[in-house]
Amino acid sequence: NDPQITGSWSSGEFSSALLGILSIQNAAVFTNKSAVTIAHRPTYRYHFAIDHAHSSWQIDDREGTRTIHYAPAYAGVIWIDRQTGQTLRIEMDTRDLPEGFSIDHISSATEYDFVRIGDASYPLPTHSETTSCFHNTPLCAWNETTFQDYKKFQASAAITFDGIAK
Repeated sequence: NDPQITGSWSSGEFSSALLGILSIQNAAVFTNKSAVTIAHRPTYRYHFAIDHAHSSWQIDDREGTRTIHYAPAYAGVIWIDRQTGQTLRIEMDTRDLPEGFSIDHISSATEYDFVRIGDASYPLPTHSETTSCFHNTPLCAWNETTFQDYKKFQASAAITFDGIAK
Protein backbone atom coordinates (compact mmCIF):
# COMPACT_ATOMS: atom_id res chain seq x y z
CA ASN A 1 0.00 0.00 0.00
CA ASP A 2 1.34 3.40 -0.98
CA PRO A 3 0.74 5.80 1.91
CA GLN A 4 2.15 8.69 -0.10
CA ILE A 5 0.24 9.96 -3.14
CA THR A 6 2.63 12.68 -4.36
CA GLY A 7 6.23 13.66 -3.83
CA SER A 8 9.54 11.92 -4.13
CA TRP A 9 10.96 8.81 -2.47
CA SER A 10 13.31 5.96 -3.20
CA SER A 11 13.15 2.22 -2.82
CA GLY A 12 15.40 -0.75 -3.38
CA GLU A 13 18.76 -1.56 -1.91
CA PHE A 14 22.27 -0.41 -2.57
CA SER A 15 23.56 -3.40 -4.49
CA SER A 16 21.08 -2.59 -7.29
CA ALA A 17 22.87 0.72 -7.98
CA LEU A 18 26.19 -1.11 -8.12
CA LEU A 19 24.79 -3.84 -10.37
CA GLY A 20 23.23 -1.18 -12.58
CA ILE A 21 26.65 0.28 -13.26
CA LEU A 22 28.67 -2.94 -13.52
CA SER A 23 26.16 -5.21 -15.29
CA ILE A 24 27.25 -5.98 -18.84
CA GLN A 25 23.61 -5.57 -20.02
CA ASN A 26 23.67 -1.89 -19.06
CA ALA A 27 26.63 -1.22 -21.38
CA ALA A 28 28.30 1.40 -19.19
CA VAL A 29 31.10 3.29 -20.89
CA PHE A 30 34.05 3.76 -18.52
CA THR A 31 36.63 6.53 -19.09
CA ASN A 32 39.27 8.58 -17.30
CA LYS A 33 40.75 5.86 -15.09
CA SER A 34 42.93 7.45 -12.45
CA ALA A 35 44.67 6.29 -9.29
CA VAL A 36 43.45 8.23 -6.23
CA THR A 37 43.16 7.72 -2.48
CA ILE A 38 39.78 7.70 -0.75
CA ALA A 39 39.20 6.96 2.94
CA HIS A 40 42.95 6.29 3.29
CA ARG A 41 42.72 3.46 0.73
CA PRO A 42 44.31 3.36 -2.75
CA THR A 43 41.62 3.23 -5.42
CA TYR A 44 40.99 3.47 -9.13
CA ARG A 45 38.46 6.14 -10.05
CA TYR A 46 36.45 5.73 -13.26
CA HIS A 47 33.95 8.05 -14.88
CA PHE A 48 31.02 6.17 -16.40
CA ALA A 49 27.95 6.85 -18.52
CA ILE A 50 24.88 4.73 -19.26
CA ASP A 51 22.43 5.72 -21.99
CA HIS A 52 18.63 5.70 -21.66
CA ALA A 53 18.25 2.49 -23.70
CA HIS A 54 20.46 0.52 -21.26
CA SER A 55 19.52 2.19 -17.99
CA SER A 56 18.15 0.17 -15.08
CA TRP A 57 17.85 3.17 -12.75
CA GLN A 58 14.06 3.30 -12.38
CA ILE A 59 12.51 6.65 -11.47
CA ASP A 60 8.80 7.02 -10.84
CA ASP A 61 7.05 10.38 -10.92
CA ARG A 62 3.64 10.34 -9.28
CA GLU A 63 1.09 13.11 -9.66
CA GLY A 64 -2.20 12.14 -8.01
CA THR A 65 -3.20 8.81 -9.55
CA ARG A 66 -0.91 9.18 -12.58
CA THR A 67 2.53 7.51 -12.45
CA ILE A 68 5.30 7.93 -15.02
CA HIS A 69 7.99 5.22 -14.97
CA TYR A 70 11.28 6.23 -16.54
CA ALA A 71 14.81 4.80 -16.71
CA PRO A 72 17.01 7.86 -17.32
CA ALA A 73 20.40 8.07 -18.89
CA TYR A 74 22.92 8.76 -16.17
CA ALA A 75 26.60 9.33 -15.57
CA GLY A 76 28.89 9.43 -12.61
CA VAL A 77 32.06 8.29 -10.94
CA ILE A 78 32.92 5.02 -9.20
CA TRP A 79 35.87 4.34 -6.90
CA ILE A 80 37.21 0.77 -6.73
CA ASP A 81 39.60 -0.36 -3.98
CA ARG A 82 42.89 -1.37 -5.64
CA GLN A 83 43.66 -4.14 -3.14
CA THR A 84 40.25 -5.84 -2.82
CA GLY A 85 38.33 -4.82 -5.95
CA GLN A 86 35.43 -3.63 -3.77
CA THR A 87 33.49 -0.46 -4.49
CA LEU A 88 34.16 2.38 -2.02
CA ARG A 89 32.05 5.21 -3.51
CA ILE A 90 29.50 5.78 -6.27
CA GLU A 91 28.24 9.14 -7.53
CA MET A 92 25.41 9.21 -10.09
CA ASP A 93 23.56 12.05 -11.88
CA THR A 94 20.52 11.75 -14.14
CA ARG A 95 20.65 13.09 -17.69
CA ASP A 96 17.76 14.42 -19.79
CA LEU A 97 14.70 13.63 -17.68
CA PRO A 98 11.56 13.90 -19.85
CA GLU A 99 9.41 17.01 -20.22
CA GLY A 100 6.47 16.95 -17.85
CA PHE A 101 8.44 15.18 -15.15
CA SER A 102 8.12 17.04 -11.82
CA ILE A 103 11.84 16.48 -11.13
CA ASP A 104 14.47 17.79 -13.54
CA HIS A 105 17.61 16.43 -11.87
CA ILE A 106 18.58 13.71 -9.37
CA SER A 107 22.04 13.13 -7.97
CA SER A 108 23.09 10.38 -5.60
CA ALA A 109 26.30 9.54 -3.73
CA THR A 110 26.88 6.38 -1.71
CA GLU A 111 29.95 5.59 0.36
CA TYR A 112 30.96 2.03 1.26
CA ASP A 113 33.44 0.81 3.83
CA PHE A 114 34.63 -2.47 5.28
CA VAL A 115 32.31 -3.06 8.25
CA ARG A 116 33.17 -5.63 10.88
CA ILE A 117 30.30 -8.01 11.62
CA GLY A 118 31.12 -10.93 13.86
CA ASP A 119 34.52 -12.31 12.84
CA ALA A 120 34.63 -10.88 9.30
CA SER A 121 34.59 -7.56 7.43
CA TYR A 122 32.11 -6.86 4.63
CA PRO A 123 31.93 -3.98 2.12
CA LEU A 124 28.64 -2.28 3.04
CA PRO A 125 27.09 1.15 2.55
CA THR A 126 27.92 3.56 5.36
CA HIS A 127 26.53 6.87 4.06
CA SER A 128 24.25 7.99 1.26
CA GLU A 129 22.92 11.32 0.00
CA THR A 130 20.34 11.95 -2.69
CA THR A 131 19.27 15.34 -4.04
CA SER A 132 16.20 15.80 -6.25
CA CYS A 133 15.54 19.20 -7.83
CA PHE A 134 12.05 20.09 -8.95
CA HIS A 135 11.21 21.31 -12.45
CA ASN A 136 10.73 25.08 -12.89
CA THR A 137 11.37 25.85 -9.22
CA PRO A 138 14.40 26.69 -7.08
CA LEU A 139 13.41 23.84 -4.74
CA CYS A 140 15.41 20.69 -4.13
CA ALA A 141 14.87 17.83 -1.69
CA TRP A 142 17.86 16.33 0.09
CA ASN A 143 17.86 12.90 1.74
CA GLU A 144 20.80 11.76 3.86
CA THR A 145 21.11 8.25 5.26
CA THR A 146 23.78 7.00 7.66
CA PHE A 147 24.17 3.26 8.13
CA GLN A 148 25.52 2.08 11.47
CA ASP A 149 25.27 -0.62 14.08
CA TYR A 150 25.28 -3.51 11.62
CA LYS A 151 24.61 -6.76 13.46
CA LYS A 152 25.16 -10.43 12.74
CA PHE A 153 22.19 -12.69 13.35
CA GLN A 154 22.49 -16.44 13.26
CA ALA A 155 20.66 -19.50 14.46
CA SER A 156 21.17 -23.22 14.51
CA ALA A 157 18.66 -26.04 14.31
CA ALA A 158 18.58 -29.80 14.39
CA ILE A 159 16.00 -31.99 12.68
CA THR A 160 15.26 -35.36 14.21
CA PHE A 161 13.42 -38.32 12.70
CA ASP A 162 12.30 -41.06 15.09
CA GLY A 163 14.70 -39.75 17.72
CA ILE A 164 17.77 -39.78 15.39
CA ALA A 165 19.42 -36.45 14.60
CA LYS A 166 20.20 -35.89 10.93
